[in-house]
Amino acid sequence: MKRILSTLLLPLALLAIAQQALAVTNISGILTGVNTFAKANSPYIVTANLLVDEGAQLIIEPGTEIRVDANVKFYVDGAVLAIGTATDPIIFMSNAANPTRGSWDGLELRIAGNADSSVFDHCYFSSANTPVYAKEGFISFTNCKIAECVTAFHVSSNTVITKFLVSNNIIEHCGWGIDVGGIGTVSANQIAHVDQTAIIAQGNVTIAGNDMRYGGSGIEFRSGMADIAHNKAINLSGTAYEVWASSGSSGIPTVHHNLSVNSGGIGYYINMNGSVEHNTSIHDKIGVQGVAPVFKSNCITLSTQYFLKIDNPGDVDASGNYWGTTDTAILSAMVFDYYDNFTSGKAQMLPVLGQPAASCQTYTSVNTTKADAIAITVSPNPFVNSFVIDLHGRATELTVFNMAGQQIVSLDVTGRNKMEVDMSAYPAGMYHYRATVAGQPAVTGKLIKQ
Repeated sequence: MKRILSTLLLPLALLAIAQQALAVTNISGILTGVNTFAKANSPYIVTANLLVDEGAQLIIEPGTEIRVDANVKFYVDGAVLAIGTATDPIIFMSNAANPTRGSWDGLELRIAGNADSSVFDHCYFSSANTPVYAKEGFISFTNCKIAECVTAFHVSSNTVITKFLVSNNIIEHCGWGIDVGGIGTVSANQIAHVDQTAIIAQGNVTIAGNDMRYGGSGIEFRSGMADIAHNKAINLSGTAYEVWASSGSSGIPTVHHNLSVNSGGIGYYINMNGSVEHNTSIHDKIGVQGVAPVFKSNCITLSTQYFLKIDNPGDVDASGNYWGTTDTAILSAMVFDYYDNFTSGKAQMLPVLGQPAASCQTYTSVNTTKADAIAITVSPNPFVNSFVIDLHGRATELTVFNMAGQQIVSLDVTGRNKMEVDMSAYPAGMYHYRATVAGQPAVTGKLIKQ
């Protein structure tokens, strides 16, 4: 009898384990007090409107999965503590069979005051309209990943009550990136393939150390007091940094130690009463446009249309910057100011820096997965009439530009390793090369012809 019972108990135990693995908890209505969404009871399916009531708290355990039906609202008037781990993240997703962008609305934090605070750490959001939209209070959003959304993260522009920390997140394939207003920090986020703008901000904000690639525009700061520093904008189709803050604004922004490479629009569009120093622009269509009271020690090189464009009244002191050349004829051709449009101000370019400032940045190819740079070597450099470039079979196109940003050589190098490039028809001086690999950023470097 004991053997028969043990034989029967085994499949019953396996069935119990299978039922536990398939546990589903439907949830809706109003949550009051302290509530816990446990991993053992997930996935939680939000089947109708759900509210975390004012003064209530929702704790979500690591590894818990939450799925939300279409046209269902998930409101938070209290607080959410969704703290996962690197190996056991909390998952928020659509309950649709084939979700797309906006398949579910996201969480709307309608906090009545800043006594309540919500924390999201090591969470994964997919296919939401706006995964988290916070209106008031304090919110911490760190170490999360957001994919296939409309707007990745939105904090209302209530500059009196709202405080936020948005740091170390990965955002990919969304319509818009981070849109924040209030008092807070946006730092060390990786943002790639965002159709419109990676970061929009206003208020008293620090925007530092963010990496933005393969999208529309980079950072747009609208008004207030900001410190915008040590960010990277690579291969964007629009403007990399756009900063607006008039003399009547509540603060003076500073823009420093940022990098813009290969922008299809403008590297730095500036209209503010602050300082722009120690920034780098490489191969942007327009290096810098607009005006700022302090514009010093910046490195603007290889612009394809203009180094500097002044489109407003008022002269601009642009001396003390590095443009990759000291030739006044080239500088004149690469500056748009009063002499091109009589309603614009004049640009004071001299004296220029003959060498890059110590703070100027260089650029080698680094993609969103932080793969190794493409290995490319040039020899001899300096050269007399020609140089040999070793492409290691990875590049697909090689272009050479003069110091005015004009393309003088363009070669299809697909599948080539070493090749000799004849430059005997061109005058002595400094040139730049650009080697590209399909689907990856370019590698740029300097050439010196003796």
